[in-house]
Amino acid sequence: MAEALGRPVVIAIPALGEPVVAPPGALLPEQLAELSGFAARLARDEPVELPGALTDGVPVRIGDRVVGVAATGAGQRSAPATGEPRAWLEAAAA
Repeated sequence: MAEALGRPVVIAIPALGEPVVAPPGALLPEQLAELSGFAARLARDEPVELPGALTDGVPVRIGDRVVGVAATGAGQRSAPATGEPRAWLEAAAA
């Protein structure tokens, strides 16, 4: 998915551990820490703003409960995005 979108993709579900990033190493450790905090606050239903390292994000839900986030990071587009980027994130979150 990251290759098709031309930017890093991150899935963060705090209850399962560290965020998963594709491609590996695409985000700095500080950015991953910021993303982890964002996902944790989102899961606790606290007010949050999208961290600067991310360009878009959608909640990952189990039923009505938010458990994390699927997001894209800033990146260089090496190829045109296939489809609508938000639709890709929604599919990953599902």
